[in-house]
Amino acid sequence: LPLLYLFFSRKMFDLKKLFPVLLFLYLVISSFVLVTYYTEDIKEQWRETASFIDHTDGIMLHTASHTWWAFNYYYTGGLDQLRLHETSDTILIPPFIEGKDTVHLILSHNYATGEFFVKEMNKEYSLRNVEEFVDITVYTYDTHNN
Repeated sequence: LPLLYLFFSRKMFDLKKLFPVLLFLYLVISSFVLVTYYTEDIKEQWRETASFIDHTDGIMLHTASHTWWAFNYYYTGGLDQLRLHETSDTILIPPFIEGKDTVHLILSHNYATGEFFVKEMNKEYSLRNVEEFVDITVYTYDTHNN
């Protein structure tokens, strides 16, 4: 066992000479990742989505409850909001949007419901616009033209 300790201690001592080379290699490899991280939009664009909604009127429907917090961190407007958790929540939509002209359906992380709410809204209301952000889609509907 002491021989094993001597062997490992000798190898660790030899790494001191390689440290500058290993550090340089680490920095070179990391730089490629950092360039990609800072030059490409890969994160969800909640700030941009909130800014888009701020400049509109109507009400909002969210399809994933945990994304509601991220959106409202950036959103400063006062539009009414409804969170849609599961497909049975479609019964909440008509009374919520009654008397409103415009509805924004915000889709992100809708793994459980998929495109269900988009299909349901398309059946009842007129699609006016689709705005795409990174990992977020905002569907805007006219509710008076149904």
